[in-house]
Amino acid sequence: MLESIKLDYPPYFIILCLLLGLLVAFVLYGRNKQWSEIPSWSKALMFILRTLGVASIAFLLLGPVVLRLLERSEEAIIVIAQDQSASLNEALGNEACATINEQINDLESQLSANFTVERFGFGTDIHVEEDSTLDQSTNISAALKYIDEQCADKNIGAVIMATDGIFNEGRNPLYENVSFNAPLYTVALGDTTIKRDLLVKNVLFNKVAYLGDETEIQVDVQAFNSRAEQTSLKLYETVGDKQNLIEETRISINADPFFISKTYTVKPSRSGNVKYTVRLSGLSDELSSKNNVRNIYMDVIDARQKILLLADAPHPDLSAIKQSLEQNKNYELSIQYATDKPINTNQVNLVIFHNLPSSNWDIKEELDALNRQRTPRLFFLGSNTNYTSFNSLDQGVSVSGFNQSMNVVEPKLNSQFNAFKLSDKVKQLTASFPPIQSPFGEFNLATDSKILARQTVSSIETNYPLVLFNERKNIRKAVVLGEGIWKWRLFDFLTNDNHEGFDELLQKIVQYTSIKEDKRQFRANLNESDLKVGEALLFDAQLYNELYQSVNDADVSMKVSNSKGQDYDFQFSKFNDYYVLDAGSLPEGSYNFEAKTNYNGKALSDKGSFTIKSIQKESYNLTADHGLLHELSSKYNGEFVTPGNLTNIVEKIRSSNQVKPIIYTEKDNQSILNFWWLMIPILLMLFLEWFLRRYSGNY
Repeated sequence: MLESIKLDYPPYFIILCLLLGLLVAFVLYGRNKQWSEIPSWSKALMFILRTLGVASIAFLLLGPVVLRLLERSEEAIIVIAQDQSASLNEALGNEACATINEQINDLESQLSANFTVERFGFGTDIHVEEDSTLDQSTNISAALKYIDEQCADKNIGAVIMATDGIFNEGRNPLYENVSFNAPLYTVALGDTTIKRDLLVKNVLFNKVAYLGDETEIQVDVQAFNSRAEQTSLKLYETVGDKQNLIEETRISINADPFFISKTYTVKPSRSGNVKYTVRLSGLSDELSSKNNVRNIYMDVIDARQKILLLADAPHPDLSAIKQSLEQNKNYELSIQYATDKPINTNQVNLVIFHNLPSSNWDIKEELDALNRQRTPRLFFLGSNTNYTSFNSLDQGVSVSGFNQSMNVVEPKLNSQFNAFKLSDKVKQLTASFPPIQSPFGEFNLATDSKILARQTVSSIETNYPLVLFNERKNIRKAVVLGEGIWKWRLFDFLTNDNHEGFDELLQKIVQYTSIKEDKRQFRANLNESDLKVGEALLFDAQLYNELYQSVNDADVSMKVSNSKGQDYDFQFSKFNDYYVLDAGSLPEGSYNFEAKTNYNGKALSDKGSFTIKSIQKESYNLTADHGLLHELSSKYNGEFVTPGNLTNIVEKIRSSNQVKPIIYTEKDNQSILNFWWLMIPILLMLFLEWFLRRYSGNY
């Protein structure tokens, strides 16, 4: 419908267009004597045609816009959300579920005659396309949120949700904050009868444990309609195909419903993904036996660091260091003397040198081995240290002018040090530490060294370093320029009746020194190390050249192995400057992977592990919650119905005043040039003028 024509110019421009047409017509026909012999009516007609034609073209050049009002009708949409979780199938069986699906199909068919119907399934995820897969969990709140987000700008007439009311993921749907105004009709599926069943309700445990440490596993057992029955609860550790029984508990069911928690203490004896199985002996005629078993996977970390304490000779400091580090269960320390040849530095995470190198032992052979392995090291320097040899080791500090004399110094923490933090308790304790002996001489500090503590000599604070750190060629080093730290540990005990302050100080020095930066040329990573059955395994890998630039010139392969010895081989794809791999999904279990490549003649590899867990949430509660459905319907001004009364929903929706089309009025702006048919009268006027001129014998 045409409303008006709009110009971007003032209205008097229309008069100017008309005047332009009159001017052109007057110049052509006004006083030109060649038109004196033709009839006056013909001359007047040609004058008018030329005026209107030129004026129309000039008007079109002004770019007029046509304003129109358009009406659009949007039919009401009926949303059908259907539960596609495994709990329905397990509780009712395949035949009953097929009947329910036919009823929902018939409901959709009846509503489609009058309305637009949008249907989707929900469970763990939202299924817009038709999918017969049964999800292993139910998230009703996600379904409500999906409707709210996807249909916010649509004319939603009603929402029909067919479900058993059981949810085991997401928020309680009653508290989900959605704003659609359509009534919600809940179709009650499932069975509300509490049937005879015994199940492992829940297993609580630490997903990460340390090798050799004790950790607890709490098992919650629940039973329904099983009073006076006996069952056995067993905890197994799975190794390969074998299940080793850890502990068994007899349980007498003396109530209905029945609930009990049992706690087991385990001490993992191997690292990696350790599988434990909790199993209940079943009862006769119980609803489901699937929920009698629960598998859990514990990531057992061997975080112990092997530390070698290598000394020139026995010293009280050695005992203080050993006792302090052994307080940390992740440190495994051994003491050797330079006389204990040969000294094996393989598989050592940190080497602590005390009064080495000395005049008797230059430790060159050991340091060469540590440099090849890029092993961190910590030096405690004292009166027996050979400082000439030490200065040649490039440890971030050198001592010149040493004449076998020692200074008595106290520690002063550097307030600018920020590589790690010490507790206020340690800071206060350090300020009171008794003096130790430090070499007397000149200290030459490397510019990249970090000072944790400086020396205080005779109550005078100096810039001489006492404890410092340095890193060269990706090897972290620490130096304590003094001996006698056993006094600090003893002072801590005398002051606080424990060694916690000294232990924290030494352990943080050791921890910071022993950390290695990851400078591997090749790495392979999994997007998630804790996956569920059906989830895709997405790997990526990075390969670096000698300048540590990411490249993908070489091919990368990978082998995945499970605990049963089965192998799966894959090949990475190249993408940009790295590698990607979608390995699909694998069955439940613990897996190890090893990715390999060959770059510039050098074999490179990286290893890792992951766990794939089964999802059994749908087996732990098979009793429908129709009370929840009643509350949902009431909250959203709908109704609660059973599958046998679906016809009532159709009738109510058809008769509802809310479920009506919405008519929208929209403004449409278009250039008048888009209306091509307006050119026809202009062309006809110009053609008629031309014809009359030819007819009169003029051009």
